Amino acid sequence: MSQIASKFGVHVNQLRLWREIALENWSPALEPQGQALEKMRSEYESAIEELDAQVGRFTKELTWLKKSSPTPLVKTAWLCWTSPVRNSP
Repeated sequence: MSQIASKFGVHVNQLRLWREIALENWSPALEPQGQALEKMRSEYESAIEELDAQVGRFTKELTWLKKSSPTPLVKTAWLCWTSPVRNSP
């Protein structure tokens, strides 16, 4: 403590006072507002739930399409993508 005080030209008692103030106010200064954090957390969780539901629906649709399609979807999609009719002007 005395080395820091002499290095910066501050009295040791002043450094101790600043340290006590900093330690008392450190956690409240760094903690986010409780209500804002809870709101953000709940919005995030609801978005995650919605996205999980969408993934589930898309997976079911894809499975159904794979089972009901006479040709494999990947080949059909590839043929549509590379077809000369699609690429012609």
